[in-house]
Amino acid sequence: MGEENLIESDESSNEKIMVSVYLSQKTSEQVDDVIFYIKKRLPFENRRKLTKSTFYELGVKILIEDYNKKGEDSLWWKAVQKLLGN
Repeated sequence: MGEENLIESDESSNEKIMVSVYLSQKTSEQVDDVIFYIKKRLPFENRRKLTKSTFYELGVKILIEDYNKKGEDSLWWKAVQKLLGN
């Protein structure tokens, strides 16, 4: 699944479900900062398309794609192992 497929699948899927997650205050602030600075780099007419929902959905899709390609060599798997102390 390439970058084009990630974007296409977002646009073709109108059915969404709400998911709640809890983040540390620091992580939440970092997300806000990243979205703010990315929006500043986007053309004005495209800035509204980057919402927290699109940010999280694209991030999760990229994480899943990386895990599917690399398995235990993925950054996500390594972070889980570090978190668990393995």
